[in-house]
Amino acid sequence: MARPKTYIIKLTDGKRDTLYKIISDKKNCKTAIKRCQILLELDEVHGTGLTHSQLAHRYAVCPTTITKDIIRYNISPNSSAAL
Repeated sequence: MARPKTYIIKLTDGKRDTLYKIISDKKNCKTAIKRCQILLELDEVHGTGLTHSQLAHRYAVCPTTITKDIIRYNISPNSSAAL
């Protein structure tokens, strides 16, 4: 059986500020805003500590969506890569 992939997200202050700007700009689509909120909650330092499935339930998305978003932003599994 394969080892489960864990994604550790450590956002820098600059990246966190960028995500907050995207969220606060009303011109952005709801999907982009929701995905920025998910990334902020997955942050190891300032996040909520919820699991992927808990966040999927909270934001009414599929757990696969959360994993795909992480992969889209080039965060490799089992690493502590910073965005």
